[in-house]
Amino acid sequence: MVEPPSQAATLPVHELWCKQVAIDQATDTYLDPAAGRITLAEWVSIWEQGHIAGPAKRAAYDSHLRNHILPRFGRIPLTQINRHAVKVFVKRLKTDVIIAEQAADLLDAECVE
Repeated sequence: MVEPPSQAATLPVHELWCKQVAIDQATDTYLDPAAGRITLAEWVSIWEQGHIAGPAKRAAYDSHLRNHILPRFGRIPLTQINRHAVKVFVKRLKTDVIIAEQAADLLDAECVE
């Protein structure tokens, strides 16, 4: 586990996390996101193992990751993904959605006539 437990976590959970980090550091397997040694794809793999979601939400996450997020940012270290890059990415996605909706509207209009 790379991410520390939340403030609401119980003391034993926090202690276990600290011990796991110490073990990972001692065996040189600790991946510190802040150190830039981990890509977004690697982080997603870690995140998925501990993230709880129902089947529908999991399918939505998988779809967004597979079709949009990982193709753009998957190979990039976390420290190199900045706010500007994400804003440009989101703007491009919104533009693509608008274009797709306009095309669908056009096709619907063509089919009705």
